Amino acid sequence: MDRLPSPCPTEESPHLKPNKKITSLLSALKKHPSAIWFLEPVDPEKHGCPDYLEKIHNPMDLSTISSKLETGKYILEEEFANDVVLMISNCYLYNPVGHSVRLAAQELAIWFDEKWKQLYQAALDWEGMGVNDLEKQKRQKPLISYEEERPKKRRLGPLRRSNVENDLENLSNTLESMSQQLDLLTKSSLEVNTPLSSDEEIPEPEPEKPKKKKRQINPIPKQDRICEYCGTSETPMWRRGPSGKATLCNKCGVKWRAGRILTNQDGSILPPPSPTTLSKPIKSTKANPRKKNQITYAQKEHVAHVLTLGTLNADQLTHIVTMIRNSMPNLRDSTEEIELDIESLDPKLVGAMYRYVVETVGLKPMQ
Repeated sequence: MDRLPSPCPTEESPHLKPNKKITSLLSALKKHPSAIWFLEPVDPEKHGCPDYLEKIHNPMDLSTISSKLETGKYILEEEFANDVVLMISNCYLYNPVGHSVRLAAQELAIWFDEKWKQLYQAALDWEGMGVNDLEKQKRQKPLISYEEERPKKRRLGPLRRSNVENDLENLSNTLESMSQQLDLLTKSSLEVNTPLSSDEEIPEPEPEKPKKKKRQINPIPKQDRICEYCGTSETPMWRRGPSGKATLCNKCGVKWRAGRILTNQDGSILPPPSPTTLSKPIKSTKANPRKKNQITYAQKEHVAHVLTLGTLNADQLTHIVTMIRNSMPNLRDSTEEIELDIESLDPKLVGAMYRYVVETVGLKPMQ
């Protein structure tokens, strides 16, 4: 196949430097919708064409053309165009007529040929490179049509007009017969619904059974709650005591959390001291059980920091979720995602989570 003339390089004919025309033309060529098949070299294994290199002895693609242009391998602009024509002719040689890749190469060739003529007022040798049907396809309609032609309006001839009139007459007769049938049906329904004579007995309706009255159960009045430490029943809110239930008023609950209310060995609260013994210091025989479960703000922040960063693996995170579900019966059998605030969790649970993160996992807080 003949290609466009390209003189041999000499000392007086330097390599072609990438000019704006060629560079912009190559950039636009790469962005063409049909250029997606030609951006990279053909990989026989990847693209499922093991015999490609047996049929195509001079492969060419747009990335190779771009590399040759940047490294100054072209002497004249025609050499750049020859490689584009070679790339498209390889596609024509390997792909049969009607193949989607060949149709894409055809659109690319038509576009490149028009752009080349606009820039250099010169024709490319497509037929010499095996692209024989290019001029024919230019004269035809585009391969992809985005608008459908509307059907032209036609006048009805005399024969066609008579057929339409016959159809209308048949339709009118059909409607008339249907109207007559409807009148007959209406008359028959009126005869069926005529009133009964005086001789006929009218069955009396059965009396309705009396409905059973439901017994009203008086609700049992709830007993007033009394604080187990000071005995008051008036408080804005109730707080948990040693038993875990809300048995302390707001004031006594705050005192118990601060360790200012003592308990017996069985966990029951000692009664408040009498006025005569208030001046004497009372020594507790048992260590404050709240110290073991107390947790600082820094420890809470460390637990929240570890859970937020996602440094725990799947097993460790599952263990944390199990601890939360076991401490909250309403979530024990739930399979939904848990989203809780660290401040809303029980201090005992947060303390257990902190010991697991620090002692078992080994994620100690930064000093």
